[in-house]
Amino acid sequence: MITKLETLPYPQIEDLACESETEGYRFLGRLLTEWNNGANRFHKEGEAIYAYWRRRELIAIGGINIDPFLENCSVARLRRLYVRRDQRRQGIGRELVDHILKEACFSFREITLKTDSEQASKFYESMGFSRITEIRHATHKKILESKASRIAQS
Repeated sequence: MITKLETLPYPQIEDLACESETEGYRFLGRLLTEWNNGANRFHKEGEAIYAYWRRRELIAIGGINIDPFLENCSVARLRRLYVRRDQRRQGIGRELVDHILKEACFSFREITLKTDSEQASKFYESMGFSRITEIRHATHKKILESKASRIAQS
């Protein structure tokens, strides 16, 4: 089950952050730091942070912000996506990203992200993201389906 978070679920998020640190990923630690100091709580228009739960266990997390590196509030940035190591390759990341993209199209026209991982690059490309070089702080972007066309399909 995917839920939008209004607060971070302690201590589960700390456990996920510790696991990610052992893999060399520091972005969940930054999520905790920025949440606690108020720098980023995913609270601006269109922003959100989501959790993927299975039987009360936090399996994955991911969010969307207005891209902080661009001066364009119609461009979002996929951030802090992490799936628990023992739960990967089960479609959880795909389901979570798909949910985020569907929600993002109501507020944004495109979404960027940055990854240093070739495995993550392949995952995002399988989700319709393209590799880019024209944006300094991003490695991938995707043009989002507009809100109007989503409503028309309903």
